[in-house]
Amino acid sequence: MKIMVIGGNGLLGTHTVREAMERGHQVGLMSRTRPVTDPAGDEALSWVRADVHALSRPELALILAGHDAVVYSLGMDDRFPHPRPAYPVFHHDHVTVCPSVRE
Repeated sequence: MKIMVIGGNGLLGTHTVREAMERGHQVGLMSRTRPVTDPAGDEALSWVRADVHALSRPELALILAGHDAVVYSLGMDDRFPHPRPAYPVFHHDHVTVCPSVRE
């Protein structure tokens, strides 16, 4: 199976990528920063540098094309304080972008 992990460089995404690869899947990793797991020389892992919030729907569709599954593991970076009230920030990061991913 070919799986795209959006947010594949974060806490959850890193573990998801590792687990999927251990199970023999081909994994695409989308993140804004270079992945912790180095894709160089590993045919089972590819990396796309992208910010899912900045992509148009056609751009996102192009990146996701050919994948059998998508894992959305993007999350807020809790190392930095977020403006209050926090709900709009979390809603944007966890809910607003999801319709673009499923289409």
